[in-house]
Amino acid sequence: MMEETITIPAGKLVYLEERAKKLAREKSYLQLVMRLINRISAVSGLDDTIDCMMRNILDVVGGGNIILYYQIDSDIFSADVYGNKTQLSAIEDELVLKAQTTREPVEIEHDFSDTRMTTPEFGKAYTWVYPLLVGQDLIGVLKLECLHIGMRELYQFLPSFFNYTALTLKNEILSGTRLKQAYDQLIEMNEALQLEIAEREQTEDELGKARDGLELRVQERTADLNRANERLQHELAERRKAEEKQHLLSAIVQSSDDAIIAKDLKGEILSWNRGAERIYGYSADEIIGQSISILIPPGQEDEFYGILEAINRGEHIEHYITGRQRKDGQLISISLTVSPIRDMAGNILGASSIARDITEQIHSGEEINRLNRELEERVEARTNDLKEKRAELEESQLALMNIVEDLNLKTEELEKANSKLQELDRLKSMFIASMSHELRTPLNSIIGFSSILRDEWLGPVNTEQKENLETIQRSGKHLLSLINDVIDVSKIEAGRIESRVEEFDLYDLLKEAVQYVDRDLHDKGLELHLDIHHHQLRSDRRRLLQCVINLLSNAVKFTEHGMVTVSAAGAETRTDTSGWSPPVTGVRPVIISVRDTGVGIDNQDIPRLFQPFVRLESPLKTIAPGTGLGLYLTRKLVVEVLGGDIVCTSNLGTGSTFTLRIPERINEKGAGGRR
Repeated sequence: MMEETITIPAGKLVYLEERAKKLAREKSYLQLVMRLINRISAVSGLDDTIDCMMRNILDVVGGGNIILYYQIDSDIFSADVYGNKTQLSAIEDELVLKAQTTREPVEIEHDFSDTRMTTPEFGKAYTWVYPLLVGQDLIGVLKLECLHIGMRELYQFLPSFFNYTALTLKNEILSGTRLKQAYDQLIEMNEALQLEIAEREQTEDELGKARDGLELRVQERTADLNRANERLQHELAERRKAEEKQHLLSAIVQSSDDAIIAKDLKGEILSWNRGAERIYGYSADEIIGQSISILIPPGQEDEFYGILEAINRGEHIEHYITGRQRKDGQLISISLTVSPIRDMAGNILGASSIARDITEQIHSGEEINRLNRELEERVEARTNDLKEKRAELEESQLALMNIVEDLNLKTEELEKANSKLQELDRLKSMFIASMSHELRTPLNSIIGFSSILRDEWLGPVNTEQKENLETIQRSGKHLLSLINDVIDVSKIEAGRIESRVEEFDLYDLLKEAVQYVDRDLHDKGLELHLDIHHHQLRSDRRRLLQCVINLLSNAVKFTEHGMVTVSAAGAETRTDTSGWSPPVTGVRPVIISVRDTGVGIDNQDIPRLFQPFVRLESPLKTIAPGTGLGLYLTRKLVVEVLGGDIVCTSNLGTGSTFTLRIPERINEKGAGGRR
């Protein structure tokens, strides 16, 4: 019985060898394209993407120059490999215009063989103009000049890179993000890789069969077939690396802050990234396999079915603003982009969606929308009532519509005014900060050096010089006090006043406050009577001290003869005779009084005492300096920082009594609640 032998024709063997070489070259070209894609994927931002694309095309493909023409809105721009970016009024390059019109690549051959500047192997070069398309949308035109003929085989693999580049540029121009592009590109790359793997596996099978036959019939070809097998094994290793890169792209999707979800045509969830877990509150184990309708708020079921119908029709949904429901029941607002997922044959398998949480972005407009809705509801209700009396009230209905229009105009005016007020507030803050630094710093120097000169630290001064120095020091302290008051008032009105709660003894605080006015008391010959005791408080010591000093300064300032009395005590009841009580339940009030025997205040002027920049008429007004901010600032601090109240009782000609009533204890955030 004769053994059957298999003979492989020489032509078939040559074909297989050429096929293996071609696959090796194609693999290297694919690696170059993947390297270009990976480098582009590593950057973000339009300018950085363009610069990276130019540099890497020049590095991998070569050429004399590379120019990109692209359009943003109605503006046309060009950028070259040397970093030059120019805005154009129009495109004048005929090759670029041709590619833009036909949306097909344009190739021009240049013959340099008759010049002395080239060697024979560089006698020919090409210029290639390629339109960057995403679907039917023209994103730009790329022109590659003076391409070497030796790289001609590479050009057939570049369209996939340019398509990826077009998609990247579109995403950077439209939304500033590459998330959707990365996800869609992941699917396209996966399909291409699967096709390539199938083709290479088929080739591997053919080469394996040829190798088995050659081992039986031609021993001298064993070494060649072994080398071919090694090349195939290397290609398989490269394929595994490509799969690892695919996993890396999947990891990028998983790390996105946006929710990236894949679902089938029935709405069943197939994939769920960590961004989706953060936004919706469901883990992947909880949600995969369930219907996407679990995220749809009640009453929006029609929207769910509408999106499924759009997916089945192959439509894209971009930046659709809608609502979704988290696992905890909270309703959030999202910006939704949905794209169909297709197989290699173009059949729709499902959809991918990218959702961004924009609840905070639209929260600021919800109040205006609510007011508009309330206004619309009122107008609608009023309109329904007017329908019953249309014949009688047509003129009233027209007037009401005019009122609505006026209200809408007023709303716009209020929004503009609010924007201006915000700008004014910013300018005021800048002015206050500048005043705090530019004025207080030199004033402190003036006050300090005048004190040094007055106290004769730098040498003796005569009586007139000492009086002048004291005048400088008093004026400086007065101006510094005015600046500090203005800054404190601005901070309080802006809600940015700082508060520091601590434990302290009221007795020590009042003794310290008296020391600030002790010299003025002595100079005017006034008596000081103290009725104070040790009492522990938990409050803002610095602000309480500031308030007491303000009251003591006013008492001394407007008293020419007699005495100033300071008293303090803790009330035994939670509510005094005026009806005021501490804001914290169970906390006793503390009462601090400053009484003088000065000029007094007319009862009808008392309501104006605590208004800013108000100075009441009195015989001492011209000689007692002041700005009218002290009592206004004191009341603001007592009410909004210390959580208390201040009242005044006075008789014209006999003196005044200012009474502070504050809680014995406030919490860390302060009683006033404005910080």
